[in-house]
Amino acid sequence: MLKRFLIMFYTILLSFIVQLYAQTDKTISLKEVLSIGGPDEETIYQWAGVCTDDSGYIYITDMMDYSIKKFDVNGKLIKRTGCKGHGPGEFIQPVNIYNYQNRLYILDIYNAGISVFDKKLNFIRFIRLKYPINDLEVINNNKIIFNNSVVKTGLTIIDSMGTKINEINFNYSQKDDGGLINFSSSDFEVDDKGDIYLAFLWQDKILKCNAKGDKIWERKYFGGKKSKKKKIRNFMVPTETYYKSIALDSKNNVFVLGGDISKNKSKDVYVFSSSGNMLTTLTLDYPTHIIYIDKDNFLYTRAYQSTCLKKYKIVYMDID
Repeated sequence: MLKRFLIMFYTILLSFIVQLYAQTDKTISLKEVLSIGGPDEETIYQWAGVCTDDSGYIYITDMMDYSIKKFDVNGKLIKRTGCKGHGPGEFIQPVNIYNYQNRLYILDIYNAGISVFDKKLNFIRFIRLKYPINDLEVINNNKIIFNNSVVKTGLTIIDSMGTKINEINFNYSQKDDGGLINFSSSDFEVDDKGDIYLAFLWQDKILKCNAKGDKIWERKYFGGKKSKKKKIRNFMVPTETYYKSIALDSKNNVFVLGGDISKNKSKDVYVFSSSGNMLTTLTLDYPTHIIYIDKDNFLYTRAYQSTCLKKYKIVYMDID
């Protein structure tokens, strides 16, 4: 009798635990709401960056079309601008695009600076810099933060004319693989309090730091697992990426896109709370190089080798 009771008790307990974990894993989910372009269409050729404005219009950079494209909330192409070249409003390989108060800031791999457009895709100015930028955040009309391959220990702050204001040198001295942490090979986001979240391409590190560069927390999702490397000349170069992109929702939950080391390469998205607690793992339908979240908590990714843009609603179930 006691044996039967114990078996029943542990069966119920195990079922409860399984259900609890299943519920926890579903605290955040994604629901597709829009798809733009595709392999059989000529709307998008190879998009690289995406952003939205306060009205919900969608803007992308198209590398193969050397252009910026604007879509309405239903995915209809409203306007296209740009062509191949080094002149004002021209591109060689446009990548990241950012919106701040109806101004678009575009990075080009082969142009050292930032192209600025209005939301009607009219060219405004080019902020010339000495070196190309890897990633940026616009804090206000006169403050832009970016990273590049020159300043590897932190981020650089400039004004709207490109004049250097300051540098954020992170107070992080831990060594990794015999070398200092390379902040230039990271994707980063800044929240409304000025705290900075970074995900590293070649290192198993997700960091949250304050505006002074002091570390708040660090996470290693892969437990410090080493990336495969190969020797090029006298250097050992990593061949597997850890994290590709990072984004924040309106709750300051941290969404990090995994790379080659992920179980589902370039499809797994690891979600942490702003305090660094692991919430869930999402798996996208298609591999992507970027995730972007707008102010209304829609998440954007690529599909079909960047010929398609997918928009998902982030659904919250058991968290505030």
